[in-house]
Amino acid sequence: MDTNPSNTGSTTGMGSTTGMSSSSGAGSSGMGSSGMSSSGMGSSGMGSSGMSGTSMDMDDKSAQAHNTVDRAARAAHDTVDRLASQAGPAMERMRAMASDAQERMRQKYGELGEMEEEWVNMARTTVRDHPLASIAVAVVAGMLISRMSSSSHHRH
Repeated sequence: MDTNPSNTGSTTGMGSTTGMSSSSGAGSSGMGSSGMSSSGMGSSGMGSSGMSGTSMDMDDKSAQAHNTVDRAARAAHDTVDRLASQAGPAMERMRAMASDAQERMRQKYGELGEMEEEWVNMARTTVRDHPLASIAVAVVAGMLISRMSSSSHHRH
């Protein structure tokens, strides 16, 4: 087993009888011309080509991760744009509906106001035309309200 800290990313499984490396990072230049050394590698050791391969792998993975994040950001941006383009007309429809509802409420309020005026005018006309009958109706209504309120007090 190689204990050299500069040899990252590989496990040097050098056979003691064959002199071949089973590591993926060492490649064909893993053995030097002088045979096996005490660390399990040739005298040339692991060159910069093994380290640059690992560095390139990390750069590729970083680039892939960056591309993935970019694609996700673009997709999210496109989704937000699409939703915003749909939300605009929806908001306009909501505003138009609210405006229509507000106008209908104003009309109904006006109609109720007119109806109230008609009832008040009819009551005035009736009282003027028939004052004794109006007083009699008021007395009877007062007695009924009095009995209903007194009977509800006796129940509780």
